[in-house]
Amino acid sequence: MPDDKTLSSEFGMCRGAVTAAGGTLPVFKPADNIPDRHFTVAVIGDSLIRSKYPEQLEKTLQDAGWNVSVQNLGVEGRMMDYALEMAKNLDVDGAQRPDVVMIALGGNDAVYGIMAMDPIIKLPEIKRNEMLEKMLTRMGGNLEGAIQELKDKGVPVMVAGMKAPVIFPEEIRGRFDNVFRDMAQKHGLVMDPFIMNAIVKNPKSKDLGEIFHRECMDDGIHPNTQGGALIATDLAQEVQEALLRISGQTDKRPEPAQEVSVANPLQGPGAGH
Repeated sequence: MPDDKTLSSEFGMCRGAVTAAGGTLPVFKPADNIPDRHFTVAVIGDSLIRSKYPEQLEKTLQDAGWNVSVQNLGVEGRMMDYALEMAKNLDVDGAQRPDVVMIALGGNDAVYGIMAMDPIIKLPEIKRNEMLEKMLTRMGGNLEGAIQELKDKGVPVMVAGMKAPVIFPEEIRGRFDNVFRDMAQKHGLVMDPFIMNAIVKNPKSKDLGEIFHRECMDDGIHPNTQGGALIATDLAQEVQEALLRISGQTDKRPEPAQEVSVANPLQGPGAGH
């Protein structure tokens, strides 16, 4: 495990933003019973995944003693249908067959919903509600389809959830967030509730929030190298749990930290991930 000095160097100013916001840095607790074999983890996502954190996730696990490779399958601008597409096309007989697939999408599905809320367009309420319902139905259906497709092929799945933008109506926000949790519970999957949770905390003030996002996410949405290091450290615990599951072992992990409320970066119209 890296010491405090190493963490300070790796996370840089982003570390200070985390602690100032009243949050704590994620800490990865390596298992005592790491299997002696190689694992491959495939991460299906959008431009959030195209950042460096899958590579940082691989290094975090390797530094802890895991013999693991992490495949970065992120494609900019993709929605949840990409997970279903990839699941259908996965070659389960080839040498590149992954041991675990992580589905980390949903941000661009939310962007579709954001268009319905655009104050400039000012869609009629009926049309706006239709778009939001379509977003939820499509995202949930594609996620379940991808999970089922992978399960049918005998490939374990884990889910990295996304949070709804704060501009969504409260009822829609709740349903959006629950899509990931409900699917994970239904299919018995390892899940990280919010992939950005390690860097998008609930700042104490607007100014602190601006500092926080600037240091961890250069554009307020996509994690930079420092933000990616936080995400990788946070996700490593769930990935380890998934790998231990398929090895017939259990993860002697601490109680999970309480989930925080978030100042979601997807607060208004913007480019897709």
